[in-house]
Amino acid sequence: MNHRLLRHGIGMNLAENLHSEFRSRVEAVAMLGQTKESLAVGLKIAFENEGISIPRDRDLTGQVHSIKKSSTGAGYARFDTETNERHHADKCWALALGLHASGTVKKRRRRRDGVSASIV
Repeated sequence: MNHRLLRHGIGMNLAENLHSEFRSRVEAVAMLGQTKESLAVGLKIAFENEGISIPRDRDLTGQVHSIKKSSTGAGYARFDTETNERHHADKCWALALGLHASGTVKKRRRRRDGVSASIV
């Protein structure tokens, strides 16, 4: 969810409404600095551990590869994509959120033979 929406109360209102209806099946997640870092790192670890497979879909893989790490002026990590007409990496963040919700992110292990992802 876009942090601008959260700032204006739109995103949190949606999360609150969904939580009211579905209770424990909904968790509000503010897509801000540390949260995005945790999600991006968890997704990367899952790919490196070959713990996740994604379909051979050009749009999805393009969105996953569009996330770039940069540093803020204060030295904090920032994970974002260039906003364009096609996407805001929503599918990538949805994948990372789903992985986080499943609780399957495990500690990093060494890559085998340079393979870092499985595309089926």
